[in-house]
Amino acid sequence: GAASAYCQLGGALVRGSELDAPPGVRTPAHSHNNLSKLLLWQDPLLSPLDPLTDSHPMPKHYAKLAQALERLARDTQRNELAERLNYPAQVAKVLSLKTGLRSRLAAAYKKKDRKRLRVLLAQEVAPLRRETAKLRKIHRELWLGTYKPFGWEVIDHRYGGLDARLDTLTARVQAYIRGKHARIEELEAALVPVFTFQDLGQMPNLNH
Repeated sequence: GAASAYCQLGGALVRGSELDAPPGVRTPAHSHNNLSKLLLWQDPLLSPLDPLTDSHPMPKHYAKLAQALERLARDTQRNELAERLNYPAQVAKVLSLKTGLRSRLAAAYKKKDRKRLRVLLAQEVAPLRRETAKLRKIHRELWLGTYKPFGWEVIDHRYGGLDARLDTLTARVQAYIRGKHARIEELEAALVPVFTFQDLGQMPNLNH
């Protein structure tokens, strides 16, 4: 009945919390970290969290989570709240492409593997831009259906800035592939950990 349906939906919504709890990340019970938010908005060419996240199977985790949440959204589609699952599902899909992207680009660049860089642009960067644009629309619809429009302009700026940086990333790598530029300094820069801890579970709640 209705109670069973809401229990099913409740369990589905709880799965969304796995956005902030990848495998191997020991999050204290009192923690309120927002890891997925940091991963979503961090710069794709200068990714300060990569030294902490590269040791975790982030892309695989988020790809599986996206599939699970999409399936749960379909299974509970008759519930008026089920559409809210589309948002965390799309966040997971975006993060499955975005996490570790800079490291994969840097590895190919270090080997001067232009063919691999071309593949990464076509199979990861371009889909990432498309899925991020889709996320923005899902997020906007959810926001405007829940809150007043004021404040959304800040989120629009974030999405716009992220897409601009992905556009610059694409242009920089394409210029290198074509021989227009001999270097991609952003991929040569050594990433310095921005936190002193080694466990992602200790990540503080950062609102930016």
